[in-house]
Amino acid sequence: MVSGFKKRFGQLVAYFIPASHLEDGNVHQASKIRVSIFLITTFMYVLYTPNALGLNLQGLAVVHMVAVFIILVSLFLHRRDWSVEGTAHLYLVGASSGIFAGMVYLGGLLAPAAVFLIPAIAMLVGNKRIAVIWLVISIVFLTIIYMMTNAGYSFEIGYDPALRDYIHYSSVLGIVIVLFLCISVFDNEIKLAIKTILQINEALNVEKEKSENLLLNILPSEIAEELKETGDSKAREYKDVTILFTDFVNFTKISETIGPVETVAELHKQFTLFDQIMEKHGLEKIKTIGDSYMAVCGLPLANENHATNTVAAALDILESLTQNQSKFEVRIGINSGTVVAGIVGVKKYAYDIWGDAVNTASRMEQHSHPGKINISSATYALIKGHFSCVSRGEVEVKNKGKTGMYFVE
Repeated sequence: MVSGFKKRFGQLVAYFIPASHLEDGNVHQASKIRVSIFLITTFMYVLYTPNALGLNLQGLAVVHMVAVFIILVSLFLHRRDWSVEGTAHLYLVGASSGIFAGMVYLGGLLAPAAVFLIPAIAMLVGNKRIAVIWLVISIVFLTIIYMMTNAGYSFEIGYDPALRDYIHYSSVLGIVIVLFLCISVFDNEIKLAIKTILQINEALNVEKEKSENLLLNILPSEIAEELKETGDSKAREYKDVTILFTDFVNFTKISETIGPVETVAELHKQFTLFDQIMEKHGLEKIKTIGDSYMAVCGLPLANENHATNTVAAALDILESLTQNQSKFEVRIGINSGTVVAGIVGVKKYAYDIWGDAVNTASRMEQHSHPGKINISSATYALIKGHFSCVSRGEVEVKNKGKTGMYFVE
């Protein structure tokens, strides 16, 4: 029964809320509180009207019905999206008229606390400024009644004096019920608002996690954290790193035979395997350019095994291509040395590395053979004893002259 009443009451509240108030969650919640209090007050005045008639207070009953009419007008104006302040003031005129008239008809200062219910409700249906206005009005009204009483004015009591305690009791009870119902509505809406906020926060946390995972896919975790904390990431020099370049052999010719869609699908498949291999051996993927893949070991966190880890990753690349019967053959080049790494620009962040060591690694790849890992003498000095290598002697390299190279067996 209670749930059925709440459902019907909720439907009635929803009827008086304009569509424009549904667009903003905060406006919608405030609108629900306002309409709920309008309706609660209407019901209370409807219930008090027979009570006034039973006490032979026809004038008070008429005021109550007028109050109901004014509040209903304010409800329909609210539904038509009239100004919030306008509907709040109109409602308060109706609500206060019944309370003010009650004090006059019931003998002056019988239940002055009822008057101070007005600014409290004004705060719920309007705002602080409206509440202050109606607090002043309430104080002025009470002051006038008090001064009239002290001046000897005797309010005519239009009911049996023996019923004075009953009237006092029913008046206070009405105040308590209205205040309780208003606060209950307010409390329910606050709880609903908090629940909504928690749901929004949870959704935001999910989206934040997605964004952070995306950022970590673009940047090394240490650089991503620095960027989140400071909004910037300064370029740094790293003295001991090893750079890996790969390039597929005859890529253009093969892609012409299998078509662009299948070519991209094959690249995605192979580079996904490369990514897994890099993660396994502690390398940081830097970028792909067409069919070329570039990674580095030893930054942003130092790694004393940067050279051996990189060669191990290169061997795994060759093995994965064989196992997966890839359509492509690959050339791999590796060099060790000093680089500068960082982010340039402010859009489409890309973490990159620069330096002669990078250029030399690229040359190692260009002078490699299909299915081979070509390393520089700098890398060989770091890995000898860990891997079997074959010297190629000194090979002429563009802009570098003769450079020592080795194939890793």
